[in-house]
Amino acid sequence: WGAQDWAAASAAAPDGVLAHKVGSAEEVQAYDRALASAPAHTRLWVMIETASALLNLREIGAASKTTRLQALVVGTNDLTLDLRCRKRADRAPLLPALALSVAAARANGLIAFDGVLNEFEDDAAFETEATQGAELGFDGKTLIHPRQIEACNRIFGPTPDQLDWARRVVEAFASPEAAGKGAIRLDGQMVERLHLAQAKRMLAG
Repeated sequence: WGAQDWAAASAAAPDGVLAHKVGSAEEVQAYDRALASAPAHTRLWVMIETASALLNLREIGAASKTTRLQALVVGTNDLTLDLRCRKRADRAPLLPALALSVAAARANGLIAFDGVLNEFEDDAAFETEATQGAELGFDGKTLIHPRQIEACNRIFGPTPDQLDWARRVVEAFASPEAAGKGAIRLDGQMVERLHLAQAKRMLAG
């Protein structure tokens, strides 16, 4: 009933539709065609959860240029199975795949979501894994239980101190003294234009 499912999804006009086990750019394009009748705001998210997907990340990400692809979602459970690696609390066997998925997303202006943690009653494990995901550069994490929402928002969102820093960076570069400068001094540190872009993105989020 795949074709019927996609037709129903298109008619429902959601913000996003998630396709599982996408392994190539051709599959992204096929799913994009399946959403042809959906409104423009309905975007396509694809799961990266096979060895084939890892080898084709460059092409899968680049397919966003001609499709409604918006996000890459790493399916860590199926990826662990497909790679035949061992599950570890520190996710060491998956780190290359996680980092490559973030890189593919960043190279193509896509959102990157980390995989789920099955042990939804283990709050400490979630804190550790979500923090690792944020440090790797993921925009967020897929969840399987409401009790994970608060920690996820807190870990992936900016802290009050970070927001304060971002505001001060924007204000500093807006001053007449910073006009035309690629780097300025702020709080005893060198702040560059790249930090301004980072600050603006943080405030916009």
